[in-house]
Amino acid sequence: MAEKIATQKEFYRWAKIRMLDMGVNQRQIADQLGTVPPRISDVLRGSIYGRKYIVPFIRALGGDPQMFDLEALTSKYKEKGA
Repeated sequence: MAEKIATQKEFYRWAKIRMLDMGVNQRQIADQLGTVPPRISDVLRGSIYGRKYIVPFIRALGGDPQMFDLEALTSKYKEKGA
């Protein structure tokens, strides 16, 4: 099995590539998830406001959450929220 995506930079790159491959933008993903585009920006930047959308966002882009080290990715959220 390939190494899990564990850094915000890797996650951002994966997400942007997937969005380009799928031909979707942040607004379309936000609509699909029932939220507003700034929440998608929050997910991509690692902002605490995007925390609850990370797994739905991964799934919306056709990813498997098991491909990601969610604990490492969300640790930034915990630091900011502490």
